[in-house]
Parts: sequence; structure tokens; C-alpha cells
Amino acid sequence: MRDPASAVELLSRLRGACGERVTGFEIVSRPALELVLRHIPDTRDPLAVASPWYVLIELTDTLADFDLSGTLEAILGMEIEAGRVADAAVAQDMAQQRAFWHLRENISEAQRIEGVSIKHDIAVPVSRIAEFIARADAELQRAFPAVRIVTFRPYRRWQPALQPVA
Repeated sequence: MRDPASAVELLSRLRGACGERVTGFEIVSRPALELVLRHIPDTRDPLAVASPWYVLIELTDTLADFDLSGTLEAILGMEIEAGRVADAAVAQDMAQQRAFWHLRENISEAQRIEGVSIKHDIAVPVSRIAEFIARADAELQRAFPAVRIVTFRPYRRWQPALQPVA
């Protein structure tokens, strides 16, 4: 992705095409991914060419016969043809799916290994994420010119846990 605004636009189009099947959508900056690749063993860049921003997409469905991978591949293919997405990698099995999530789930650990970091969790409406990132990054770089900003932002629908009935 070229920037967080294009990621938010992609999320909007995905939600329009897939509705409630979009159960995970995470924005990850290149610096965040680089930390993981540098410090977490057995990780690799999912794409051949580096990008300034990445998104991790998860679709789920209760219907076993719904082709989630095919649907996602078709949508991403249209996004690539339209020039809105540069490249994509779709997990072909559970091992690849776990490897993609492993990259995201180890960002905080990679930051810890790298050294001192200040972390903040924020709550921002999805429609304002790009604006927030742009303004926060600009202010931080103005105040601290040598700052390294590691941005990752999840979009997760609330999913109730299944509980056994006694």
C-alpha cells in the first residue's frame, strides 16, 4: 500500500464486497515489519518488493462451501489491475496463514528486542486513521527529528467467543 489512506479505502471496498466476512484488517508500516524480520527467527517478507505499508486481511464465514481464498484473490486482482494495490500474497494453507499472523503478532516483541520504545494504543474511527497517522507522524518528527515511528493499526470486528452450554 502506498499510504494509510489507501488502506482505509481498501477496507471500505472489502467491506462493501464481503460484508461481515471481513474479520481482520491490520495496517502495518514497513518499519514495523523490518523490526520483525530483523529480530524474530523464521520470518520472511511476504512480498518480493518492499512496500511502505502493508495490510493483513482475514475473511471468515460460517459456510464451509464459501470460497474465501478465491473471493479474496478476485478482489485483490481487481485492486492490482486498478493500480490501487501493488502486490499481494494470499495464504494457501494454514501454515502460511499462521506465518502472516506471526509477523503481526511479533511487532511488540521485536520492538522490545530492538531497545527502548514508547508505545501507545489509540482509539480512532476507521475513517480518521489516515489523518491521525499523518498528523501524529508529522508532529513527532517535528518534535523529535531522529524518531523512528513503528505504526500498526488493527481493525477487528468484535467476535463473541463460543461457550459450551452446561
